[in-house]
Order: sequence, then structure tokens, then C-alpha cells
Amino acid sequence: MPLSKKGMLLSVSMSIPSGRKVDRDISEKVASDYNVKGGSRDSGNFNKITISSKYLQPFRNIKSKMVEAPNSTIKTMTLPWLHESGGVFILPNKKILEFAKVWRKQKSLWDSEIQALKNGKYQEALDEAEIRLNKKGGMFDASDYPTVDEFTDRFKMEQYLRPIPEEHNMDLRASVGELEAERIRKEVHDSVAKSMEKMKELLTHRIESEMHGLKNILSSDRVTVYDTRMESLRNLIDSISGLNFTDDTFLTDLETYMKENLYLYAHDLRGNETKQKEAYRHINKVISYICSEETFDQTMSKLDGTYGY
Repeated sequence: MPLSKKGMLLSVSMSIPSGRKVDRDISEKVASDYNVKGGSRDSGNFNKITISSKYLQPFRNIKSKMVEAPNSTIKTMTLPWLHESGGVFILPNKKILEFAKVWRKQKSLWDSEIQALKNGKYQEALDEAEIRLNKKGGMFDASDYPTVDEFTDRFKMEQYLRPIPEEHNMDLRASVGELEAERIRKEVHDSVAKSMEKMKELLTHRIESEMHGLKNILSSDRVTVYDTRMESLRNLIDSISGLNFTDDTFLTDLETYMKENLYLYAHDLRGNETKQKEAYRHINKVISYICSEETFDQTMSKLDGTYGY
């Protein structure tokens, strides 16, 4: 099945005002007070907190949940397309409805916070800043603050879905000629192939990182296992098949083994030293398989004697 039938390209754009502004006058005063000849250019700038973080935190929480946190929606449901910094991800078709549900909920919260700013919360932030920055002879400057509409226009939460390009469906001959059309098709083909290989590498690294994290917990002197930690592991295991866009047997074997042996809850491990040691052995097996160039069966057979299975 072609990749275009397995997923969609997803772009997410989220921006939040920093709530800070460089104060040139104060920057120059600091440089002057400390006798810096080059002024603020040589001493640095003073970054003033114009909006207290508590008024921006609800938006930051939403952004973290969607794209930034280790267990964010983007990082658990998608893989980067072409390269990690591009801001484009591939979302499995089977996850589109689930992603849409999460997005709608968070967008509703985002819009509610925007409305709260318009309904008086922004003015509350200005009143707070007047006191905090000492309006009379202090750092507060009314010109630092745009109107409420200008301020709220700086908040963005947008997402775009589009099909994955397929070189065979690109009819370019009429517009660029056959030779150029073939070159473009090859470029698209090569970029898709490169991305698929990179996606496998990133997913494998995600699994390995999760294994090392849990291994560190289980090898500590005082084992503490949190519900959220194990939920993260289960979510990762559940996501492997959907993110295995190449139908790679390496990833299929990993998924099967982890579902059978590491699909655990925190209460399975808490206070159960036997279960902890058993999980530790399975984690080592997964790590060994990832680091090995052998087949799954070869790796597991070799490790049977080492880990007692």
C-alpha cells in the first residue's frame, strides 16, 4: 500500500506573545550606571516583563499538550516529515479522528482564553503591570501595550491537513515539459524515500529512549513507578503499528514483543520486585534487539541464556 494511503501531512502553527519587551531607555541607563562605553550595544539589553506569565500560562499549557511536551499529541500520534525542524508531520489515517477530537477540545479552550482576554483579563494584566512595574516613576510604559484586539491577534492556533505527494499522480508535462516533470517526480520520490527511512529511525529512537527511561527507574535504589510513566509506555506501544508506515518487520516484531511483555500498569510493578526484575529483562532484550543488526529471532535466541528466557 502506498504511503499516501496510510497517512496525511499535518502542519501545526501555534504562537503566543512572549509578554516581554526590550526597554531601550533602561538598557542604556544600566550601561551608563556601570560605565560601559559602548552602551547597551556592548552591555546587553534589559528585557522587561510586560505581561505576567500567569496570563499567558493557559496558552502555554495548551501548546505544550499539543506539540512540546514529551507525551504531547504531536509526539505520540505523528512522526516528523523529512526533518524534525520542518514543522510538518505525517499523521496515520487511523489517528485522524482521534487527533481531530483532541484538537477541537484544545482549540475550544484556546478560544475561551482569548475571549477572556477580550472580556477584561487583558485589562487586568495591564492593571497588574502598572503596580508591579511601578507606574509612577518606574518601568511601566503605557506605549508598550497594544489594544486588546491587536494583542489577541498575536495568538495563533492553526492546523492544516493535506495529502502526501505521490510522484505518479503528478501530471506536470503540460506546464514544465517531460524532462523537468521527470526530474520533479524523481525529487519527490527520493524525498519520500528519505523521509520514510528517517521516520523509521526516529520511531526506533523513540522506543529506545522510552526503554532507557524505564530501565533507569527500575535500576534505582528506590523504585518509584508513576501512572503517567506507564501510560506513556502503553501509548507508545499502541502507536507503533500506525507509525510503521513502511510495514517494517523489525518494528512489527518490536511491537509484538512489547505488547506481550511490557504492556504494564504502574500497579503491576509497585512493590513487586519479581515483576520489576522481569520487566527489566524484557527492556534489556528490546534494547539489545534495537542495537543489533540481527533478526529478532536471532537476537532473542542469543539473549535466552543471558536473561533466563
